[in-house]
Amino acid sequence: SMPTLYNTMSTTLVRDCGDIDIGGTVKNIQITGTQGATSFAFEASYYEYNVYLDQYTVSAKVVISTPENRYHLEDQPYDMFCMPYSDSLKIYQNGVQLTTASSSLAINLATQIGASTGSGNVYDIQLLPYCPVRYCILEDGTFDIKSAKHDVIKDSSGNALGVLLWATKSAFTINILHEIVVTDPKIESQTDVYRLTSPNFNGQFEFNAAKNGGVESFNVDCNYKPFNPYIHVNPNFKLLYGQDFNDARGLICGGDFSLPQLSNAWANYQLENKNYQAIFDRQIQNIEVNNKVQRQKEIISAAIGTAQGGLMGAASGMPYGPGGAVAGGVGGTLASLAGGIADVNFNEQLRNEALDYTKDMYGYNLGNIQALPTSLTKTSAFTYNNKIFPILEYYTCTDQEKQALRDKIKYNGMTVMRIGTIAEFIPNAEKQYIKGRIIRLEGIEEDYHFLKAISEEIFKGAFFS
Repeated sequence: SMPTLYNTMSTTLVRDCGDIDIGGTVKNIQITGTQGATSFAFEASYYEYNVYLDQYTVSAKVVISTPENRYHLEDQPYDMFCMPYSDSLKIYQNGVQLTTASSSLAINLATQIGASTGSGNVYDIQLLPYCPVRYCILEDGTFDIKSAKHDVIKDSSGNALGVLLWATKSAFTINILHEIVVTDPKIESQTDVYRLTSPNFNGQFEFNAAKNGGVESFNVDCNYKPFNPYIHVNPNFKLLYGQDFNDARGLICGGDFSLPQLSNAWANYQLENKNYQAIFDRQIQNIEVNNKVQRQKEIISAAIGTAQGGLMGAASGMPYGPGGAVAGGVGGTLASLAGGIADVNFNEQLRNEALDYTKDMYGYNLGNIQALPTSLTKTSAFTYNNKIFPILEYYTCTDQEKQALRDKIKYNGMTVMRIGTIAEFIPNAEKQYIKGRIIRLEGIEEDYHFLKAISEEIFKGAFFS
């Protein structure tokens, strides 16, 4: 305060106030002044820091369990996995925190699983509001996977980033506790409107909480299936709404809940041609066996041809004496052997070329498939305005308008349209305006004119207390 500051300055020319935090920056404050002065000047020195942010990329990997090591749906002929879509949900395993969920991780990993396994393996990828693995949710809301079969999502160092869980049921029902208290049924029935709305605003269900006697909870029925999931939400019906008969009354969330899906030509080709490698291997084996047999046949043919050539040469040299026969025979054998070896070599080259060509074409064909760009097969229905969860909307009027309605009822009455006595419609000690038509007036020993006058007054209306 100034008196304290003035008293201090009256005896001290310079005062060091020390380091203080101003707007998140540490500053050193010094105040100087002249003894006896009524105004002062101060100097401040502080440190400035520049902070630079770099984008940090984390790679994630998950190994999908084989069918014998994962849960299967009891009510559908396919399997269903899910990942928590949250940035704050703590994931526990037997009471020990395993990791914290990540919405970005769940979206990106689910999309990549669909792309890497082929469109025939993953039917659909959806972002749905309610968790289907209810066995992981404890009574206090803790998410504990316990000993359930699951796949851990890890980073490059082996640290857990999330979990991939396998559901046992695609259809389930849950109750969400949410209370709507009704204190003035007549006023609230006329001024308050409640409406359940689909997260993508595709469907709506309007209800009157006052006519329902208030609300304690909402029942949610889910049937998760590819392309057209079924999500139904209704309040706990009672009073004028009867009860929950498990019918279609309530909000049915329509529209699309699918996420973007990528088409990977290489993954699809592998899926659709699982035996292609085996067929190729068998084809190469067949070619090699044929080549081996053909090679042996050519060598034998060359040997037989050489022997035959030698005999024919020797026979033709006999008229010229033994010397001519030997020379002719040797010359014919050498020429035939050389020709046979050349034929075998040429044929072997052709066979090797045919085998190399088959292998090269196999590799080139696979390369063409792998080189095809990844395409987008389905776009996302989740826009910036999508709320993910069903919405409970509440509409009402101002307090002044509610009071105007109360005054109208109090001073001008309301339509009841039922038979009863006047006393039944006097809610409190205050005067209440009531009008009606008398159908029976007993216990009054007066003439007709007297009773008629009473009837006319009641029809006009009067205040009762």
